[in-house]
This record gives sequence, structure tokens and C-alpha cells, in this order.
Amino acid sequence: MPKYLLKGYLHMIESMSKRALIVIIVLVIVAVVIVVSIIRAYLFYINLRGSGSHTSSASISPTVSSICSGSGNMTIGRVIKWLFDHHSDFRFRLYEFPSNFTIIWVITAPSHSMLNVLVTHIREMECVIEHGGNPRPWDPVFRVDSYITRRYVKTEIVWLNSTAIKVIKIARNRCAYEVIKLHARIVEGFFKTGREEAQKVHQIPDYVLKVCQPYLNETAP
Repeated sequence: MPKYLLKGYLHMIESMSKRALIVIIVLVIVAVVIVVSIIRAYLFYINLRGSGSHTSSASISPTVSSICSGSGNMTIGRVIKWLFDHHSDFRFRLYEFPSNFTIIWVITAPSHSMLNVLVTHIREMECVIEHGGNPRPWDPVFRVDSYITRRYVKTEIVWLNSTAIKVIKIARNRCAYEVIKLHARIVEGFFKTGREEAQKVHQIPDYVLKVCQPYLNETAP
């Protein structure tokens, strides 16, 4: 830099009042914080919308799998395979109650033992999520569902008779309600088509991302 320009620059700084200099520094810091926040939010959004891979392994450690496996000789994976093989044997109705952020499943099966396998699966997935696992980490909906459900959703199973159950999911906020609705739509697909639905990667609608952003910010990189 030429000496005359350097002198002029130094003179300009010296002529500034201390208050003006402080204001400029504060504005620069605020601008940097805003830019960093925007970048973090964008990266988080891209991560959620990314399609991932169908072949990624479930995020369930051997310890969590051991703790949560509740089906005797059947591992968590074998329970899921059994449900895919018998998905068409179940009958269900799904009820939504947006006023109190609740959805209710009424599910029936030909026998108590068959329905009990489904109940075992539901309990196993609850346990996995509570211990920080994720049954489908490559799927954007399940990534968000695992995080939100662990914090903001309560699940209750009620046996109506030996071949019928009621599954009640209660969300604590609108974000959690929208997420459990997304999950319910996927489960409907599992019941109807089994492995065909399982091969899909489920994207999160923009309106759900918008509603849930305040609850997901803490997970951003």
C-alpha cells in the first residue's frame, strides 16, 4: 500500500470518535453472527432434505439392540422382517385429532400372537429412540421423527381385546403433531405394501420444516 494512502487511512481512523468506532465494531459482529446463522440453517436444511442411501445400516448399537429387544428369540431385525411378511394380515383405522395434537390407531390381527408381535415392535422402536437410536437414519422423516418423538411425543398402547389394540400418540406441540402425522402416513404404507413402502426415502414437506425449525435448531452443525 502506498505511504500516502496508509497515512490517509490512519488519519481517518484517528479522526473517528470512540463511540462511532464501537458502533461499527458491533455492527460487524452482528453481521457475522447473522451470516453464520444463515449458513448453519441452510446446511441443516440440506441435511434434512438429502435423500441419503437405502443401504445405510440402522443407527442401533449392539447395546441398545440388546436392551430393547423384547421378543425372546427374535431380534429387532427379525421382528421387522416378520411384519413385512405378514403386513397384509393387519387391519387398521387411523383417527386424527388436531385440536389436541393426538392421533389414534385402532389395529386388529387374526390372532393375539400376531398382534403381540406388532406391539413388541412398537415398544422396541420406542426403546431404541429413547436410547438415542434411529431405525432408519438414511430417511429424512425418520431422522426428524426420532429426535422429535424422543422429546415431545407420548405413546400409549391399550389392548381392546385379544386381537385388537388402540395406539395413542399425543404430541406436545404442533411440530411434533405434524411429525407423527408424517410417520403415520408411512406406517399406513407399510401396512398396505410392506417392503415396497420400506424401499422409499421420505422427504419432509417444507411446511413441516418451517413449523419444526425452532425445535430442530439445536441439532444444526
